[in-house]
Amino acid sequence: HGRGVMRYKDGTMYEGEWDNGIYSGHGKYTTKTAEYVGMWSRGVKAGHGKQMTSDGRLYDGWFEAGKKSGAGTQKNSKTGTSYSGQWKNNLPFGKGIWRWTNGDWMEGTWNSNQASGKGKTLRHFGNGALYEGETQDGKFTGRGKITYKDGGVYRGPCFNGMRHGAGSYKSSDGMLYEGTW
Repeated sequence: HGRGVMRYKDGTMYEGEWDNGIYSGHGKYTTKTAEYVGMWSRGVKAGHGKQMTSDGRLYDGWFEAGKKSGAGTQKNSKTGTSYSGQWKNNLPFGKGIWRWTNGDWMEGTWNSNQASGKGKTLRHFGNGALYEGETQDGKFTGRGKITYKDGGVYRGPCFNGMRHGAGSYKSSDGMLYEGTW
């Protein structure tokens, strides 16, 4: 019981609270490739914590059984991307927003690191276009609406990120095209 420090031969170190010789409570765990500061239970990450890895990822959120689970935000300083939302087993799972450095962002329901579902997914592109609709495996698949920067609007089915099937396109000057893509 109490606080203490353990240094291992490989350079790994734990500094924090202990319970019967096991990491428990608040502590800091450092390896050659990562650092975690947060809560522990029975020797595993559990509760709120921050984890930084040598590849530029910083996660600030909740852990369960040693894995990212619950609400959290992960930013990558090397790529500039970020995800904020729900996690399960170290992957985005549930409602969340993914942002890219070019200004694109995608809001929706995530399943194993991919936007997926019949619920509404919003994808804003840095070029000004906006997609609203269904997704599957991270691609626009199902009914959707694409609003282009110039004001033109496509309504209809999409498949693998492309317009596909019977739909309509209304240009910004009011011209309507109905047909098959």
